[in-house]
Amino acid sequence: MRLPYALLGLLALVAFPAGSAGGDALARCERSILGGSDAYFARRGAALARCVAKAARCPAAFASQATAADDPCLAAVAGRCQARLAAARRAGARLEGVGARCTEPRPHGFGVPAVSFFDVDEGLAFDDIGAFCPQMAVRPEDAGDASRCQRAALACNDDAALVAAAPRAADLLARLGLALDDGGCVRASLCGNGQLDDGEECDDGSANSDTLPDHCRTDCSDPWCGDGVVDPGNGEECEPPGTLLCDADCQNRLPLGPLGGLVRVHAAAAPAVAQADETAAAPPEALAACQQAILRGTSRLFDRTRRPLVRCVARLAHCLLGPDGGSDACLARATAPCQAVIAERDALRAAAVGRTLPRCAAVSPAQLLDPAGGLGFARAAAWCPFPAAGPPGAADVVDCAYRTVACAAEAAVARVMPGAYGMLGGTDLDPDTAFPCLTDPEADQ
Repeated sequence: MRLPYALLGLLALVAFPAGSAGGDALARCERSILGGSDAYFARRGAALARCVAKAARCPAAFASQATAADDPCLAAVAGRCQARLAAARRAGARLEGVGARCTEPRPHGFGVPAVSFFDVDEGLAFDDIGAFCPQMAVRPEDAGDASRCQRAALACNDDAALVAAAPRAADLLARLGLALDDGGCVRASLCGNGQLDDGEECDDGSANSDTLPDHCRTDCSDPWCGDGVVDPGNGEECEPPGTLLCDADCQNRLPLGPLGGLVRVHAAAAPAVAQADETAAAPPEALAACQQAILRGTSRLFDRTRRPLVRCVARLAHCLLGPDGGSDACLARATAPCQAVIAERDALRAAAVGRTLPRCAAVSPAQLLDPAGGLGFARAAAWCPFPAAGPPGAADVVDCAYRTVACAAEAAVARVMPGAYGMLGGTDLDPDTAFPCLTDPEADQ
């Protein structure tokens, strides 16, 4: 997932014009932002992914709820993970100091005027970074707050990519005694207090559920067709329609029973999950091998999706923030790499899936989906489009994971470079079509 440091200097050189004090300061600031964010991605993301991969090798990983306190294998993994996460925290602390260093006067800082750091139209657009961490108080024109928000946003993005590649990551890390969400990704809400507050359709307090039929959901919305939970009163067998698990009429494509709607109402349904395709359940070592292959493959895909898009946006920054003010010739040269990203991404994903599938050959689609005794891809699969007829296979489930991680890679670029969406909007490309997962931080403002 990680951009080699040798490329960071090149990105900084192409991003801003040399030869002026303002341009040099912006170049050093951007180099510091890119280097700090990449180091954080590398250390934190790699540490968490390795912890999950190592934990998956433990015999108790998928077959029980054992913890590091009572399982020697998990305890050994937890000890090694602590040291790796300490390095990630140090990288996070360095990233949090970048904004203040950029705007601090020389000689101790880079001397970038605050307006150039924050301005959305003619600067680095950090005025928009607060959209990515609504749980934090980001004071206007405070570069330190902006960098702390950026660090939190990158942690949330890294978490999303990890859980897409290993849906049981949060559970495994919790059982190791490690917290996954140190980015504060959950938005604060009154939902769940048992009172009907503004904007809520329902609120039954502790009875809210995203897994039980005909219950108020945990976002305080009424149950409805398309909410990912089967409501038998509406004649539903699965949710939502048109996915890997569910056909256009909300009927199961596979005989998975309640798993199709992410609901496990009766314990008797569990055997049907492992035997849905009449294939014997894979042993724990086969599940671990498959999960490790998916983690490795999605990590590479994340890197190969994010890296070219960062380069593309850096070239656009050179054109739009440079002395020529965004000439047609400069924009045409800068847009070509962006078009290449679009042309290559489907082939990259298909090749990555192809390399992974042999390592998952012993794992049935049902075990890939099972959130209790398998790898747990059911929740993600319930939202991946599946226009084909017939039941989905292992390739469809694995491809769903890769699509989700590639989406997280696009989204990461906007958190590293908050002006990315706006810069792409200054070209002939429509960012909503070309890069649908590249977040527009101004969309909800």
